Parts: sequence; C-alpha cells; structure tokens
Amino acid sequence: MFQGWEDCEVWAPLGFNFPIFLSLVKFFVRHVRNDKGFLTGEERLKQWTSAQLALAVDEPGKSGEESLLRQLLEVKTKEHVSLPIDEIAEEILDNFFAAQSVVTNALTFLLWDLACHPGWQSKVRRELQSLPAQGDGLPSFADIDAASILDACLRESSRIHPLSSGRAERVVPTTKAYDQVIVPAGGARVCLGIPFALVQMKLLIAFLLLEFEFHEDKTSATNVWSMRQLGTQSALPQGLRCDLFVRLVNGRSKREEKS
Repeated sequence: MFQGWEDCEVWAPLGFNFPIFLSLVKFFVRHVRNDKGFLTGEERLKQWTSAQLALAVDEPGKSGEESLLRQLLEVKTKEHVSLPIDEIAEEILDNFFAAQSVVTNALTFLLWDLACHPGWQSKVRRELQSLPAQGDGLPSFADIDAASILDACLRESSRIHPLSSGRAERVVPTTKAYDQVIVPAGGARVCLGIPFALVQMKLLIAFLLLEFEFHEDKTSATNVWSMRQLGTQSALPQGLRCDLFVRLVNGRSKREEKS
C-alpha cells in the first residue's frame, strides 16, 4: 500500500513550491522513461482508502465496532445527517499519513540521536529499568508515560528534527460552532493526535531500549550528513535510510546485527 511513498515524500517540497515543474517531471519519467508508477503512491493510497471505505459501507461487519472508521460512519450531525463520504475518506487518509510518516520519522530520528549520544541512551535505559515491572516484564503504561528523561529526549529529538514545516496548518476558514463550542476563524490548530503519538512512541522506545543497545554503524553509509533532513515539509533523512548497529542489552548474546 505504501510502495513508492518515499518518492512522494522526497518530491513533496518541489511540488508545493513549483507544481508546474513537478508535473513536467512526472510526465517525463512516466512516459519517456516508461516508469508508470513514478509518484503514484499518494494516488494509489487514496484509491485504496476509497475502496476500503466503500467495502465498510456495503458490509458493516468488516470494520470493528470500535474502529475510527465505524465511528465516523455512524456519527450524525444535529440535523441527523451522516458525514459526507469524501470527508470521512480525508479523515482516514490524514490518520494514515500521521501514523506512517510522522511517527515513523520521529522514531527514526530518536533512535539515531540516542545512538549518537550513548550517555543519554544509558540514562533513559536506567530510568526505565528502575520502574516496577508488570506481568509482561515491562513497566506500566502510566510509568513509561511519566518517565521524565525519556520524555525529554523524545521532545528534544523532535525539536532538532522538526516534522512539520507549518505549511500544513489546521486553519478554520470561518468561525464555526461544534456542539455549542465556538471555534474562531483563523490561526493554526494543534494536532489532536499528538498526545497519542507521544505515548505510542514512548512505549515502543521503552521496549526497544530495555532489550537492545543502539550504536552508530561506522561501516554503513549512514552518517551525520545522510541523516540531515530533506526539509521540514518532507522530513525524511537525505540518505532515505538509517542503518544502526544493534545488540542485546547486558551482553546477553554475542549476536550483533545491522538494522
């Protein structure tokens, strides 16, 4: 589903600033070089979303009762009117973009930063190891979320490697009322998914750091220069990959590998 999405991310800043030029590039690559799939990732994702949405409408049992899609399909306005299908599709797409792009990039840069700063990686690991373990061997959801050093490292990594240029602001064009709550026109709105994304990343990083150590791989092409961002509209690293040297914590295994 996400095949070719990296190309879309790389070319996004050019498309934003020079849409006509990007259209010419698409035409050349697709027709002259006969690469029909060039920069079609976004189009294919929209088509996939529309197909899944149509399936959910025709066969309600295919989507879980607690899923976002099911809730959007069942919600009614004060006039008892269902949301337009195109609005639901855009909402689902927005969630795909946030989950696949923003969270993945944030985790990539956080692991890179911790690999480059082993002292801070050790501090985060010791903080997590000091937390009471639950039945699954991991700290509780609440304890991980409240871990101050982990939180500070995650936020600092996001500050150094910003994942939004501000061009995709959530702006209300006109003053509107939602369930008697007035939302004034203008001004950027904070993404509602930020708290969930932060907790999601904390839980994954906690699991990884309790099991593995991450180090720079001096034999790979990944370095400070390749990890510079293409931009903040497309926040991917310039090298389009991040190779790290990974090994189990406390030398429990001599097995070492690249990731």
